[in-house]
Amino acid sequence: MYAYLNGKVAEKGQNSLVIDVNGVGYLLSVSMNTLQETPPIGESMKVYTYFSVREDAVDLFGFASQEDATQEALAALQALGYTAAEAARAVQQVRGQSDSANDLVRLALRNMAGF
Repeated sequence: MYAYLNGKVAEKGQNSLVIDVNGVGYLLSVSMNTLQETPPIGESMKVYTYFSVREDAVDLFGFASQEDATQEALAALQALGYTAAEAARAVQQVRGQSDSANDLVRLALRNMAGF
């Protein structure tokens, strides 16, 4: 859904970050590593995202790098099974380019039997 957000750091929490993108504040759950790489409040930042929808929660996770976001997406796929994670890796290798984490999840699910 969202590959990344590019805006100003509006707030920092213990495990969260608010990025202001043209007047809309996006609340992101982030790791300590991402918080350490975050510039001071008021400065611009590009944050890669992973949008997670579960039965009991909808979360937007933020990462300092696209590789971290992709790794999180693949970890989520592994919860669905080894086949899904391998399908996502194969799609990424065939394309020869890095896709957003959400694109990898969508492609893997589309190529799985039963979805």
